[in-house]
Amino acid sequence: MRLAREGKALARWILLADAFLVCLFLLGCGSSSTPTPPPPPAPLGHAYVVTGNTTYGYSITAATGALQSVNVSAGLPGVGKYITSNGTYVYVLVDNGLITAYKINSDFTLGEIAGSPFSGAPNGVAFVAVDPAGKYLFVPAPLNSVVEPYTIIAATGALTAGNLAATPAGPLTVTVDPQDRFVYVPMDSGGTELFQLNGGALIDVETIPPLASGKSEFVAITPNGQFAYIADGVSGIAAYSVNSSTGQLTPIASTPFTAGPGTSTLAITPNGKFLYAATTAGLTSFTINSDGTLSANGPVLPLSSPAVVLSIEPTGAYMYATTVGASQISVFGIQSSGLLTQLPVVVTPSVPSGIVTTY
Repeated sequence: MRLAREGKALARWILLADAFLVCLFLLGCGSSSTPTPPPPPAPLGHAYVVTGNTTYGYSITAATGALQSVNVSAGLPGVGKYITSNGTYVYVLVDNGLITAYKINSDFTLGEIAGSPFSGAPNGVAFVAVDPAGKYLFVPAPLNSVVEPYTIIAATGALTAGNLAATPAGPLTVTVDPQDRFVYVPMDSGGTELFQLNGGALIDVETIPPLASGKSEFVAITPNGQFAYIADGVSGIAAYSVNSSTGQLTPIASTPFTAGPGTSTLAITPNGKFLYAATTAGLTSFTINSDGTLSANGPVLPLSSPAVVLSIEPTGAYMYATTVGASQISVFGIQSSGLLTQLPVVVTPSVPSGIVTTY
């Protein structure tokens, strides 16, 4: 009896082992078929770059920040000066005041929008900006001392020109606060003009004078709208608290903060913790403190030529810069401490005049 039971148990064990081997074979362990490789990693986001006569599209490699070509658009109707985007459409400003508009397709290539290029902006323009909500577009015209506002038609991306807003001096750039209520327009030695944004129209409020011997070149505002920083074009950054009701600016104690010679453009990380300033000496990094003051964060990062445009992609992992006279995009990794790591450059067919990053 005992031997019979042990024989039956052994037989059951052998049957189970055979079944297990068959399962392994059916699962492919004994098959010569090649396993399906995993899909390539999704890009972190996308970048669009304008050069003298062409717009280029790239995907951002998540692991390295490198740019991989997506497409090349048709030639521009003039010399490309600047580029901006609301995440759905891309707008390129050219020297004759025309604005070429593109739709970002599902594969992130660019398709020109019907009616493009759009006219209306005066000549001699070099900058274009979209508000955070993606409803409006603004072109400062320094030779005419006006800002040209446009309404973006949400369904098509087409532009409708609004009424020109006069400025006391030639406007250089435009920054809209994160809540889409106020517009700040730097005017070099003329200070910064504050406008209220009302349905796309600009209502003049006041002129904010520059501090000490500084000027006003570029305005950057923290994502929570609490603090504003103005590159003074000389050597520093003027820091202000923002009145949430009126948009007016109040200087913060110890301002301005030294950044380096020829402070020109600024960029703030999406988390609002760090600020970067382009100077003729390179890139200066700051930590934004809880009271709005700035603390230098490491040494100046030297560049072969001064940075002109800074763009931090939406996740805050990488920053991109165009530099004077260089046919390349400089790439920087942003560490958790805010320090910058210089990464391999991306070579472009000609000198880029602008870059914008999106998801």
